[in-house]
Amino acid sequence: MENQTREPDIQNPHIVIGLAGFVQTVDGFAISTNRVLRIQLPEDFTTAQGLLTSGEITRIGRDFELLAQVLRENPSRFAELLEASIQNRVDEAKRIARELRLTEEDFKRHGGGVLGAVGAIGSIADVTSLA
Repeated sequence: MENQTREPDIQNPHIVIGLAGFVQTVDGFAISTNRVLRIQLPEDFTTAQGLLTSGEITRIGRDFELLAQVLRENPSRFAELLEASIQNRVDEAKRIARELRLTEEDFKRHGGGVLGAVGAIGSIADVTSLA
């Protein structure tokens, strides 16, 4: 995945995911940091009717299949990945993700693209939190 820095287009939908409350003490000062990931949905993510295409749904399904496979085959290593991420050990988390083949490129190579699954989970979490 190519890393580009640009401001999100607030006219188009985007997903925001964050981890907050990383606290450390530096010279007696408590410092709290947050990590926020903002994913802007591409303009072509929806059809003119506002519905996802069958191809997009298939890719999202493939994302979940690939993730389930990793969970079945490497549950303890996946737990280490989550723990490293939650504890803000970013380099370690990235290394484990690469080892488990959980990069966006890996998902795309196998017919998915994990950012679609993130969008699906975000939508489900939003709806179920309101139910």
